[in-house]
Amino acid sequence: MLKKIMKIVLALSVLLCLTACGNNQDEGTSQSTGEEKNESDLSFSVPTKNDPPAIAKGINMVNLVSEECIEVTYDEGVYIYKFSSQPTGETLVKFINELLIPGIEACSDTGECLVRDNTGNDGLGLGIGVTQYRKFDSFGYRSSDGKEYAYWIIDGEQFSDERYLYEGSRLLDVRYEYNGKLYNAITAVKEEKQSISVTPIEEPNQKFEIIE
Repeated sequence: MLKKIMKIVLALSVLLCLTACGNNQDEGTSQSTGEEKNESDLSFSVPTKNDPPAIAKGINMVNLVSEECIEVTYDEGVYIYKFSSQPTGETLVKFINELLIPGIEACSDTGECLVRDNTGNDGLGLGIGVTQYRKFDSFGYRSSDGKEYAYWIIDGEQFSDERYLYEGSRLLDVRYEYNGKLYNAITAVKEEKQSISVTPIEEPNQKFEIIE
């Protein structure tokens, strides 16, 4: 009788051990799967402060990560894209044309990049306080005697005067319409951080009209 009891106790002990091992293995598998999922979901390095939203103010921020980008940080509405080499005015123009503008257009059918119209076109009779804008395709860039210049391109041609990109202040504004509101994505080269920053903000004055 004692032998039978010992056999039953031994069998139960083995069963309990196998069950415990199985549970530990399942937990390890689920933890591993979770880690792999988190890593695969990241398309850039984890920011140092708070995870940035994928889309902010009509811009798909995830799409702004170029091959030269080695780190992305987010701090109170400002996105910092650190580059492997020192960005220049030409880098900024390329960043806007190849990443920022397509990122805006991909978010909304009404997303349009705009430039203020200073040609004196008042034929629309829009009234006082209404700012007129034209759609623009991209930024152009040229360098002369070590100085960098950028300008808007509309229908393949230069529009308005060139903008001199001062050393230490390489900054370009990209205005655009998103879901009926006017936004301004302020882009700048941050030399001290070897990066380009993007700050999308809503324009305080929403009285505007787009000239075709």
